[in-house]
Amino acid sequence: MSTKKKVASEAAEETVNPVSEEVVQPDLPAEKAALAEHKAEVNEEEVADLEEAALCTGQLVRVEFCGSLNLRKTPGMHAPVLQVLPAGTELLIDPLEWVADGTGVWFPVTVDGVNGFVNGQYLSPVEV
Repeated sequence: MSTKKKVASEAAEETVNPVSEEVVQPDLPAEKAALAEHKAEVNEEEVADLEEAALCTGQLVRVEFCGSLNLRKTPGMHAPVLQVLPAGTELLIDPLEWVADGTGVWFPVTVDGVNGFVNGQYLSPVEV
């Protein structure tokens, strides 16, 4: 190998940075670690609250978390709207299966004799 090629080859080897295979995780300061632990505890409490407030068939619910809610002919965002229900409207979930379609969980309800579906994220249980 010529001297020029050898020098160029050695220079190329020197510029290559070795990649460390070990990833070092920095230690969290005690304050941040305590905060992270507290957030985990709060999330567990929220999940427990949601499980207690889960909606089911035959349950009385109220339209909340929005000004009005569409009562749709079939489950889904693109289904025709039968009625617009104002906030505070109380509904009874029909004893049929609910449907999840990626846009929400749709519950079958009857309002003033009209059967349809509403998105469950806008409903809250009514305490009797």
